[in-house]
Amino acid sequence: MNDFEIFWRIYPRKCGKAMARAKWKQITGNGMQAKCRDRDGNTMEVDLFARSDELIEGAKAYRYDCIDTEARFIAHPSTWLNQGRWEDMDEEERATKARKMDDIIERMQKPKLRVVG
Repeated sequence: MNDFEIFWRIYPRKCGKAMARAKWKQITGNGMQAKCRDRDGNTMEVDLFARSDELIEGAKAYRYDCIDTEARFIAHPSTWLNQGRWEDMDEEERATKARKMDDIIERMQKPKLRVVG
């Protein structure tokens, strides 16, 4: 499984996979320049570049933050990538939340034992 597919499995909202893959390739390749609009309607350009492991870790941390969030309030994956959201928290906080999410995922994947008798 390639790194984008790992990201896709982890990311908490599944929509716009083709657009997310295109953004992923740009960001992890030579980087990309994105235009973003702030709440006041001002447009700015941001340079985005990241390694795959940074994006995967960021997606895990974001998923951890979204555990009790309705799907409609979770950013589309292409939006999350286009806005450089993996940089929203510092590296230590991102790593801590990613480890917590790893623990949750691991517990979810363990088979449940049934008591027979």
